[in-house]
Amino acid sequence: MDMLVKVLVFAKDEEAALNLARNVMNEKIRTKILKEYVDFANGNPMGLIGEGLMGQIPPVLRVSTGRFPTDDKRGIEMVNDAMKDTRKEFDRLMAPLRYYIENYTNDMLFDQIGGIGEIEIDGMKIYDKPNCFRDYARDVGLSLQRGRIYLYDYNGLGVKGPVTLQEFLNGRKPFGIFKPNSKCQDTNWNQPLWVVPFYVKFLGH
Repeated sequence: MDMLVKVLVFAKDEEAALNLARNVMNEKIRTKILKEYVDFANGNPMGLIGEGLMGQIPPVLRVSTGRFPTDDKRGIEMVNDAMKDTRKEFDRLMAPLRYYIENYTNDMLFDQIGGIGEIEIDGMKIYDKPNCFRDYARDVGLSLQRGRIYLYDYNGLGVKGPVTLQEFLNGRKPFGIFKPNSKCQDTNWNQPLWVVPFYVKFLGH
């Protein structure tokens, strides 16, 4: 699966931000989550992205925070777009789960009783078969780990919701910042926040 993702890092300047974000992507390749990635330091990567498909994407943008505000709105817009994409994917994956919960008892789901085959919910085709319920539940869980998250933090962890994001934007130490992943970066939370986009290919998609 190919997609455009963004990484949030604390850094003193654009160059440091780009290098730190690359470290995050390198770590994902080492842990066999990513197949490959390309940043936008040299313009849009040809061969992976069609010419003109995504327009001009800045390689690094400063994100306005409570501690380090900036008048440039492009960074926060990029971050918000990534969060919106994550929410859309979450809603897509939740649709079949809500269908099963509303139409089946726990006993029916556990015993895998019933089902009418392929149906359509909100324009999406799913299988109305209780034995598929756990597969859909697994997909929601996996989406919060990899492959369906569009915004990542300095440790390569998915920014899964607005509460975590707001910690970054408020200029406070986000949850978990006390145990940074040394393979990615030492967390310099008292420096400006940057967002770095990458075009990535995930393994297994």
